[in-house]
Amino acid sequence: MTSGHVAVHGLKAGYGETTILDIDQLEVRPGEFLSVLGPSGCGKTTLLNVIAGFVEPTAGSVLIDGRDLTHTPPYRRNLGLVFQSYALFPHMTVTQNLSYGMKVRGASKAGQATRVAEVLDLVGLSEYAERMPRQLSGGQQQRVALARALAYSPTVLLLDEPLSNLDAKLRRQMQSELRQIQRRVGTTMIFVTHDQDEALTMADRVALLNRGRIEQIGTPQDIYRSPRTPFVADFLGAGNLVRATVVDSHTVVSNGTSLPVTTDCPGGTEVTVVLRREQLRLASDAVAGQGPRGEVTFRAFSGGTWHVQVRLLPDDTAATRVPGQVISVELPDTGRSGAPAEEGEVVRLTWGADSVVVIQE
Repeated sequence: MTSGHVAVHGLKAGYGETTILDIDQLEVRPGEFLSVLGPSGCGKTTLLNVIAGFVEPTAGSVLIDGRDLTHTPPYRRNLGLVFQSYALFPHMTVTQNLSYGMKVRGASKAGQATRVAEVLDLVGLSEYAERMPRQLSGGQQQRVALARALAYSPTVLLLDEPLSNLDAKLRRQMQSELRQIQRRVGTTMIFVTHDQDEALTMADRVALLNRGRIEQIGTPQDIYRSPRTPFVADFLGAGNLVRATVVDSHTVVSNGTSLPVTTDCPGGTEVTVVLRREQLRLASDAVAGQGPRGEVTFRAFSGGTWHVQVRLLPDDTAATRVPGQVISVELPDTGRSGAPAEEGEVVRLTWGADSVVVIQE
């Protein structure tokens, strides 16, 4: 078996009498970059701590490369850890920080020096070898923490929101650099984050947790384009969730507004329709049959895009109904002459047939 395979079976874990995790099965493939995503309190960090050996599960098993390590202490699991706070030794130089893990494992001084030079080159910090942590920027400290975790060639690298302390620009840069490093070294990485954009950008696969259970796992494209539950669609963002009733295979109705879809659900079925805001477009209300009507209630320019909100109008405008749902739309900016409809205008919402997801309740 290739090194770095992680398997979790029948896992239950928590603190005191409170169960935080309840996972039937999770497998991380050798050399894979898995993002564990979910809201605060869903069990992401607890899962990482169980794999690392810091939290004892109440049931189930953790296997790494086929070996049951459920009750093995952390220092015998050969796992690398990168924390949110970096946890560098402030009184040690960069070289000493990197050498420490190898030293306690009995590596020779020559072996330590060779490996330190290799990982510092890997993270682009060779010229900072003798600096103290306080002399480094946040991004540089993050690289040192990563290099320290990779220095003793761990089987699996566990990362607990390591980029959350960085500013937005540096965070995006480090996302790219970390992914490139992972591809170069080939180490299995399990990356915990609450940021959906970060998870989708970096991962081979994403495991989305909800209340301690895996709601869905798959490639970024699959989990975003084909959410299995309303929770997945809502948490991944950029989606408008519309409760509706199926009329036929091509139409659903929400509060008196007909929406064109494609569905296998029989008539009368209650569903949630997911409309991705970046896949919606606005058309003139004068063009009949182009989609549901709506009134623009808000628009804002944010550089490369326009953010527009449209309140759906019922098909029968004379009918008295509860105000329609507000739909968020994200439109690319096409220049000075391409501004979208202004607030108060009535428009038609349009979308491609393949851009709508219908989830049965």
